[in-house]
Amino acid sequence: MSRLLWAVLTLLLAACGPAKTDLPILHIATASNFRPTLERLTADFPAQCGAQARLSAGSTGHLAAQILNGAPYDVFIAAGSAVPDALAQKGVIKSRTAFAVGALVYWTPEPMPIKDGVLALARPEIAPYGKAAQQAITYMEATSDWRLPPKRVMGKSAAQAFSFVATGAANAGLVPLSLTIEAGIASTQIRAVPDDWYDKVPNAVLVLRQSELAACFIANLRSPKTALVLREAGFEPL
Repeated sequence: MSRLLWAVLTLLLAACGPAKTDLPILHIATASNFRPTLERLTADFPAQCGAQARLSAGSTGHLAAQILNGAPYDVFIAAGSAVPDALAQKGVIKSRTAFAVGALVYWTPEPMPIKDGVLALARPEIAPYGKAAQQAITYMEATSDWRLPPKRVMGKSAAQAFSFVATGAANAGLVPLSLTIEAGIASTQIRAVPDDWYDKVPNAVLVLRQSELAACFIANLRSPKTALVLREAGFEPL
């Protein structure tokens, strides 16, 4: 199985939970674009904090709706600022720490006939990278330097938008840089979108239930070792 197909399957696999263990569990909800990186960062969580990390991924908007409906997450890694702001106003978060900023790229795996092409992006109303893509499209369509397909397909998350391109359902995509790095996409297939064409997409960790495990997780997230992993994964540490 190719690295790209493996990455797609990993991104779309629902969180089924870890194997049975006597260790306590920290339940972490994460924006889909950050899941591959978070899996790397929590690989040593049992040794570091004496607990298992159970991950659930989706669009930031959908996860926020689950939280407001009582989903039992301890920590939420959200993309963008709007959802954390809304959750703070509703009084459901105990603390908020921004730790990284992501980037948007234009991914075109193969040359395409522009009149027949399909562009994938996440739904702007629920996914910050979808909103960023929508903002960027305004600038991209105003210049002949960018050739965008005329048709659109919307994913429920950045990961689903990525999968549309990876599986051939779309010819191009506006997706997070981090997902292309995780899948080993050739640099010749991606083009950075100028970061002044869209609102920056910060990643913040929101504590929903205060605990020693949550504090340990945040301490690890702010470490120099984590900063190195974030840069390798396509994020800029804050």
